Amino acid sequence: MLLAQQRRRREAAGVPAKAWGLLQDATVGYGYRPWPAGLWLLGLLAAGSVYFASHHPAPLGTGRPHFNPVAYTLDLLVPVVSLARRWPMD
Repeated sequence: MLLAQQRRRREAAGVPAKAWGLLQDATVGYGYRPWPAGLWLLGLLAAGSVYFASHHPAPLGTGRPHFNPVAYTLDLLVPVVSLARRWPMD
């Protein structure tokens, strides 16, 4: 019911607010359906891992652990914790 209310508000809003509302509805359902955000995260994690598996970033130096494209992509996607020192390139 609250999701339908948000959609009705979006229809009465201006063009920028409609665009923002459509984006919120498609990605997280105005916060009432958070699982699509998890699907976006998994999709971006898979795409980034495939990309970085074939295009390694420049090495940081010697004596570092082996480069892990999945961990590197997760470090770039999740802004809360920095894994950069734990997953450097060799």
